[in-house]
Amino acid sequence: MQNQTRTEVLIVEENLKSNLAHFCNFVDGITAVLTRKGMRVTVAAHQQWRGSLKDAEVLRLFKYHNGERFLMAKGGVQRVCAAVWHNLVLAVRVAGVLWRRPRVNLVVATYINVFHVFGWWLVWAVFGRWKIERLVLNSPCPVWVFDFKPDGTKYRHSGAGMVGWCYRLFRRAVARGDVLLLSETEHDAAELSAAAGVEVRAFDPPRLESMVAAARAIREQGSAPGAAMIFGWVGQFKVEKGVSCFMEGTRIFLQDNPTIPCRIRVPWPDDPSICEVSLAELEAWAASDERIEWFHRGPVGEDDDYGETLGRTDCIILPYQKHRYIGRGSSTALDGAVAEVPLIVTGETWMDDLLRTLAAGIAFENGNANALAAAMRRMYDEQAYFRSEARRRGEVARERLSWTRLAGLLTGESDELAGKPDQAGKASR
Repeated sequence: MQNQTRTEVLIVEENLKSNLAHFCNFVDGITAVLTRKGMRVTVAAHQQWRGSLKDAEVLRLFKYHNGERFLMAKGGVQRVCAAVWHNLVLAVRVAGVLWRRPRVNLVVATYINVFHVFGWWLVWAVFGRWKIERLVLNSPCPVWVFDFKPDGTKYRHSGAGMVGWCYRLFRRAVARGDVLLLSETEHDAAELSAAAGVEVRAFDPPRLESMVAAARAIREQGSAPGAAMIFGWVGQFKVEKGVSCFMEGTRIFLQDNPTIPCRIRVPWPDDPSICEVSLAELEAWAASDERIEWFHRGPVGEDDDYGETLGRTDCIILPYQKHRYIGRGSSTALDGAVAEVPLIVTGETWMDDLLRTLAAGIAFENGNANALAAAMRRMYDEQAYFRSEARRRGEVARERLSWTRLAGLLTGESDELAGKPDQAGKASR
């Protein structure tokens, strides 16, 4: 990136309404590290923005978030019309911001819907290399290109061809290095690249620094001798994350090990309808053993106790449904890795791959409650080993998942993207 008096950065996040979501954490982290590098950052957010970003000017720009009109549409024709409409509105709104500025060195769209890539191409076609020096587009979960059935069979959506065509419009700019197309896992980046015929690269999304610091401070204190081991579910309690398997697996574990000192901590769901099971079933399960306890988990960004919750958890259980998480990333798994917390995860998923690189833990067979119970018993028996391995790998994870590293990738100062598996150590047993 060319050296000027002060580098101008525009971050575009259509979903950004408040501080109570991971969108804000991501934007805030990027803003802070770019500001420390002497750059001036402007953030284009939703018109309902009510939060605060201390290091950036915020423009209330978008009336709808990036999937709202698309998801509200009924049927294929309406969805196509909604996508076309949103592309045009996106292009006009962003163009209005760029027109009033002499030049923007870096434009970053943090979370885009793949169907809105055409709108970004319109922006680039008009302003690229004239008003915009470098454009970065991140599509973290391209579910509208491909998906998986419960049996693991992959299929492509009918709109995959259109998405691929839109991405290919950037092929020359990508080849020159003027445009960087990103996704958050190697699997999703490979699928998008295959559909588009243009390079889409993976990167490791950084974690919230205050959360990591709070969790590590508690874990460094250690547990009291004889303290109960805490198995935790620290993310959202909802259907695609394997609620039924979790409930049955923990029930079997507790029933087979009645004298083991442990606790199963679960966040009470604000909306039980997304949990796959009824409220009565949840209450009956919780009442079945006194070692099961609920806690309140506030919205992401508002939950000041999240770092403390991670720090006091000895093992995070992630029994996510395989067909939903074959290539999809998990923020909770990454949080566990940087906070040095061992994991129990569904096998043959992105999380299983994480155990070979940045995290320590055990993978079990998808949906198998007995296998989950066995993994919990093994984690209990070998907790010293897994705690030590998580601490060792946590150092690598924090280096890889850093805001400074991401800033170098966005600005083009570093061409290194997603790192390679940890070659220094063996995969978790």
